[in-house]
Amino acid sequence: MNLLVLGAGYDQLPMIRKSQELGHRVHVCDRDAGAPGMPLADVSLRVDTADPGAVTAAAREHDIVGICTMATNLAPRTAAIACERLGLPSITRQAAFASTDKAVLRSQCIKAGIPIAQGRAARDPEEAVAISSTVGYPVLLKPSDSSGCRGIQVVRDSSQVRSAFCAAQAESVSKMVVVEQYYGKALVFGVESLISQGETHVIIISDKIVRNHPVISTAGVTVPTVLSQKLQERVEQLVIQIHHALGLTMGASHIDFLWDGEEPIMIDIGPRLAGGSLSFELAPKLTGIDMLRFVIEQCLGSAGMPSKKPVASAGIERFFYTPCSGILEDYQLPAPSRDMLLQWRKPIGALLTSEGANVERLGFVTAIRPTIQEAEAAVQEKAGSISLTIRLGTGLVVRKHPVLYQRNQPWEYSSQLAR
Repeated sequence: MNLLVLGAGYDQLPMIRKSQELGHRVHVCDRDAGAPGMPLADVSLRVDTADPGAVTAAAREHDIVGICTMATNLAPRTAAIACERLGLPSITRQAAFASTDKAVLRSQCIKAGIPIAQGRAARDPEEAVAISSTVGYPVLLKPSDSSGCRGIQVVRDSSQVRSAFCAAQAESVSKMVVVEQYYGKALVFGVESLISQGETHVIIISDKIVRNHPVISTAGVTVPTVLSQKLQERVEQLVIQIHHALGLTMGASHIDFLWDGEEPIMIDIGPRLAGGSLSFELAPKLTGIDMLRFVIEQCLGSAGMPSKKPVASAGIERFFYTPCSGILEDYQLPAPSRDMLLQWRKPIGALLTSEGANVERLGFVTAIRPTIQEAEAAVQEKAGSISLTIRLGTGLVVRKHPVLYQRNQPWEYSSQLAR
């Protein structure tokens, strides 16, 4: 079958490979002719995934019978519109937009009684200042509709609001910026779900490592979560409520929550599979659920929900960051190992920045071991065997190891976690 994957970046490679493994002829769309998935696909199309008209035309021309994507928040909008026009299986365009515009998302959640951080959307810097004063500092400013943690900043006083607003607005398609309460010490966790015929199936809950300075970035995940069984059950109830409120009746969802010792609070959702290795490496190995296969088969009109097995091992993913800004002159990676997955994303000659969002991450490594401590030790050892040669702005050449961030420990709430 002719399948179209929207996006050909590193995060879409697993979907391209899985589709080919399942025997489909894979077409990819990306505006970047040099995207790593372009040479991997059977047919590469230089089409902007944010252009529904162009994607629809390309799908018609190539007799596409299914469209899917992962790890990007805006492509589901395009997929929904194109599938609606072509009569292909997909979430509705209303659900796609409600899930990918944070201002609309907030409104829908509040209406449905779903806990969400205090705040609202701003149209200009002055409104952002007023909202920040009402909410109370520190606050989080983020684009209403973007992806990859671009433009998200923590603001600690009124002098920083205007510049943070402009940075966030520059990344927002709608030019709206959400200003909301910032929970600096809360546990952040993600929930990966599949939706079949309107029924939600929570697959895995992972605790997230978030780099808060200088800009927000997801630095890794840890499974299993430290949340108690009672809290996990409450989270599953909230996920079902969120899907119902947004009209999500099929596909996958990646929802981020935070927990500060009371009610879990929803902070974001993507109506698609998560990026990194969580969906295609950790989830299937820890739960037995092939999430990619489900999404691919569902977009083609057929998918059965397999049984989930109990999580008996520990899995972690850690992203690599550069220790300093400069030009990557060379790098040395360790020999591949069968029990760990390492993906490198930056070529020689790339400009590295230590202050960027998710797009600036160097790559990731995953490990599955009997305990989290053993998995973390394996990851640290692997990172220590990577060597970077970086030319600084001064011309000085330095040799460094990549930076990994450690687990955030919610010690403040340890007594409640056991309940």
